[in-house]
Amino acid sequence: MDNFLFFFLYAIAFVFMNVLVSYFTGWKKLARLYKTKVKPIGESFWFRCGLGNWWILKFVVSDKGLYISLLPPFNIGSPSLLIPLNDIEVISSESSIIGKYYIRFKNTGIKIVLGEDVFTSLKQIKQKYIK
Repeated sequence: MDNFLFFFLYAIAFVFMNVLVSYFTGWKKLARLYKTKVKPIGESFWFRCGLGNWWILKFVVSDKGLYISLLPPFNIGSPSLLIPLNDIEVISSESSIIGKYYIRFKNTGIKIVLGEDVFTSLKQIKQKYIK
């Protein structure tokens, strides 16, 4: 019975922490605008930096925009996002301890750090489709 109680409390704490992280990283704010159930076809990247959940993120860069999702079970309380290319501002000149490849979501002001490969792919697709 003690093991059951431990796992039950652990599960509740895990869900609660996911919801808190989602709120404090800005994911909830982004989800109000960009929530999606459709994953676009494009170049995929795993386990890159961003929004405080850098070890569990998946990015897809496509002509539809930037798709961001968390891997299960970390996606509890954090739906997948599809941010249109027009709503993404590419910033590469800022450098910090965390990294130097930043993007900002224009409608929210939220800024995230990306790996160089994701950043380069996003920059190229924006140049191709946004004139």
